[in-house]
Amino acid sequence: MTTLRTSANQRPPAMPRATRSVFALILAGLVVMAGCDADTAPPFEIEGTGWIEGHLFLDQERNQRFDPGDGDSAIADAQVEVRERGTSRTFGSPVITDVEGRFTVEALPPGTHDLLVIEASVPEGVEICQNPVPVSVYRNEPASVVIGARDACLISIEEARELGVGEFVNIRGIVTSHPGQVQSNFVYIQDATGGIQFFTSALDDAGLQIGDRIDVSGELDEFNSTLQLGSVQLNEVEPGVGAPAPTELTTAQIMADAPNMSGPIQGLLAVVRGAELQSSFDSGGNRNASIDDGSGFALVRVASGVTGNTGDQILDDLGLQVGACYDIVGLVGAFGSDGQLFPRSADDFSEVSCEE
Repeated sequence: MTTLRTSANQRPPAMPRATRSVFALILAGLVVMAGCDADTAPPFEIEGTGWIEGHLFLDQERNQRFDPGDGDSAIADAQVEVRERGTSRTFGSPVITDVEGRFTVEALPPGTHDLLVIEASVPEGVEICQNPVPVSVYRNEPASVVIGARDACLISIEEARELGVGEFVNIRGIVTSHPGQVQSNFVYIQDATGGIQFFTSALDDAGLQIGDRIDVSGELDEFNSTLQLGSVQLNEVEPGVGAPAPTELTTAQIMADAPNMSGPIQGLLAVVRGAELQSSFDSGGNRNASIDDGSGFALVRVASGVTGNTGDQILDDLGLQVGACYDIVGLVGAFGSDGQLFPRSADDFSEVSCEE
């Protein structure tokens, strides 16, 4: 038998590729097993701290920019603290704002924390509408934050009605009757929770139209069972959002529920269907007439913004006839114990058949 020999200059045959792969997996497994006996590495920790530089002021223009020329004013001697987000655990003691409303909170660990203004330390009549404010702190860097306080935080019209007379409120809603359309100094808005009447001339030159959304603040007042917003300040206008559809009500509902100042229908844009005009406009300053859709009577009041005439002349101006029936759109109001519907123009009357 012949024996094959390799010379010193010959290489042994190459290991097949599949064999090499298996061998590599075995070695990797041995390395992992050897590592199992090693001590577990300590968790990774970020070294260093950051800090917050802030400014607290009364933001009259509500634009988050400090401008004393627009009536903004610094809030001094207020207490500010930083908490672990979502908890009551604080990082150090509260700091105090200086005469310019500025403050610095130092030695904060990196991460997102809650910056809280202690409300008992701010002047009466100042509201911190977002409190706490989330702030992200980075290692060896300052985080800047501006806190624009307000004289009132935004609430719904329903919430404003529940507060009642004498309260200063900030509300937002869609214009349903622009200045002077119903009557001089009358404006109506509504949101998803209700409607309200303004008594003001401050919006006369604002160019407001039905369907605009406005943000306003003012003081709640009452006139003969109607809740009104007075001393109105216009904060923001968003034109052309779209007018809401009128809410269908009965004449009986208007008569019974409209005088309730905290109720759900006063100030709403509403429509009554098939209401008979039972009288001329011969009462209530010669501007009220009785209407009845079969549920019970209420009053329709054609105010001076619709026509300057009174009494029977209103019938001629609007093309109405006593005894005829109408779908009538208007704003729900009250005078004493009477519920009223205020149309905005002749277009708010649509004659319909009186047959049931």
